[in-house]
Amino acid sequence: MLKQGEAANQKRMHPNEKPVEMITWFWDKYCEDKLLCFDPFLGSGTSIIAAEKTGDRTVYGCELMTEYADLILQRWELRSGAKAELIESVESVLGF
Repeated sequence: MLKQGEAANQKRMHPNEKPVEMITWFWDKYCEDKLLCFDPFLGSGTSIIAAEKTGDRTVYGCELMTEYADLILQRWELRSGAKAELIESVESVLGF
């Protein structure tokens, strides 16, 4: 994966980390506003960061590797200025 934009000057934290700009472009070009998306392989959390950057998209996801899950939380909290919240179940968020 080629690194460009803001990610070019940063050390890669995940072996398949994508540039936020690339995923932001994808959201803007192919996804409607207020879209709800599920990313089953969050990796470094780029899809969540890009969705928040575009404004009206929500991403839910999971990551099996705890070290990457910790990385996702750190990246998101650093970029958003918010604090991540642990939920009890998907049903509690989606209203099932």
